[in-house]
Amino acid sequence: VPSGQEVVVPSRIVTRGSTRIHPAEEHDRVSAAVGFAQAAQQQLATRDALWGLSFDLSHCTSVPEVASTLADSHLVRLGVSRCFLAIYVDPPAGEDGRSESGMWARLILDYREERAYPVLAEVYPLGQLLPSELRSELRAGGLVFQALRGSDRELGYFLLEQAQESGLIIDGLRMDLSRTLEALFGTQALVDHAENLERTVEMRTAELAARSRQLELEVETRRQAECRLQEAVADLRRLAMSDALTGLGNRTALQEYFD
Repeated sequence: VPSGQEVVVPSRIVTRGSTRIHPAEEHDRVSAAVGFAQAAQQQLATRDALWGLSFDLSHCTSVPEVASTLADSHLVRLGVSRCFLAIYVDPPAGEDGRSESGMWARLILDYREERAYPVLAEVYPLGQLLPSELRSELRAGGLVFQALRGSDRELGYFLLEQAQESGLIIDGLRMDLSRTLEALFGTQALVDHAENLERTVEMRTAELAARSRQLELEVETRRQAECRLQEAVADLRRLAMSDALTGLGNRTALQEYFD
């Protein structure tokens, strides 16, 4: 072939069966892509709801406020159908006056049917999971138990039922509730300690004030006794220096006068 001339060579493209895109496979890929996009969108919505919950919980200043914050709208956004939140409390005293053994809990949130019901004041053993009037809820569906732990102690637990099970939601609730309750309990412990110190200071101040008043009374009593003693000494001296019949100075007074 002379230099500079083009040569056209007939050719044919052969497509292998393993790489060819069949119509059915293309449909499956589109469906998979749509599924991935929907899952990603759902995960973003879940994370957004968890972020909003975490922000609102960070502003709670009491345990009842934590329960109301959860029930207001966050549980609906997270797709939670039922949620029972409980905290651990000191065991009650038995008939003999001694504290009962084991761990005891008190319910602070009863969330069902997209609303919060009034909570019962009952304190119950941990093995019971729910107050007596709500035991039937344990048989009504799949409730997930999740413990709430702080840095150095157990705080409580929650029972959760979701429309679609999601570990992201359970982990997010566990971390946010544990952090919030630990902060509240720590703050309450500091407040209680400060109140105890204040009461102790008031008691000590009252004791010192009472002791001070007592010392003042003792000083006044001694001063009055000393005055009476001085008056008695003066009376004795006057009697010793005068005649009992005439009241005139006697020989002792005359001798003292010349001395």
